[in-house]
Amino acid sequence: MCGRFTQALKAGELVALYGPAASLPDTAWAERWNGAPTQAFLACRVDDAGRRVLSLLRWGLVPSWARDRAIGSRLINARSETVHEKPAFRSAFRRRRCLVPANGWFEWSRTPAGKVPYWISLAHGRPFSLAGLWEAWGEGETRMESFTVLTCPAGEALRPLHARQPGGPGGADGGHLPPTPARAPAGGGGTGGVRGLARGGDACCAVAGTARRAVRAPAGEHDGEQHAERRAGGLAPGGRVREW
Repeated sequence: MCGRFTQALKAGELVALYGPAASLPDTAWAERWNGAPTQAFLACRVDDAGRRVLSLLRWGLVPSWARDRAIGSRLINARSETVHEKPAFRSAFRRRRCLVPANGWFEWSRTPAGKVPYWISLAHGRPFSLAGLWEAWGEGETRMESFTVLTCPAGEALRPLHARQPGGPGGADGGHLPPTPARAPAGGGGTGGVRGLARGGDACCAVAGTARRAVRAPAGEHDGEQHAERRAGGLAPGGRVREW
């Protein structure tokens, strides 16, 4: 699963990810070194004119039919194998997809001494996109837009930490973003241009398929908004960072 992740990208990095035509938010956005559910994060969507737009969305999807937004804290992830079937996600899967820029994410390993946090990123250090879905809830002043992160079975290198991982779209966006919302698939099942996300196939693990590193986070770093680059130790013996 994905319960904490880092989003600390500059404007130039967002343009590199989504293209020079992508529209950035009018308001400043916070750097989230240890971002948590219910906080606001940038997500890239396609508007009615087919343009890529980056907006601030709340992490934890709140379905349009929900009585209140508290349910969002339980819907921070969606399993890519069944997302097209679940009532909370199937409408968003058909019509409201997004890409969530990230620098890395946290995972915890169980040890005899307790849980040990690891920060996982691409080995070359560049940011990447997580595949997500978004939804709108409420009207007028109560309107809120939220998102969830798709997950898939973990790649071989990450299985010692957790059985699942965030899903990546592969390539630039792997077809996860439709050309326009109106042209998004209207059917229920199938991949719908997500390149295997609904099946949990190899493309879903494209982020893991790239060389990456998992490094042990310093004590206490996972408790606050700390700089993710402050790290030491790793999965490899002798406290060295292990490259995958």
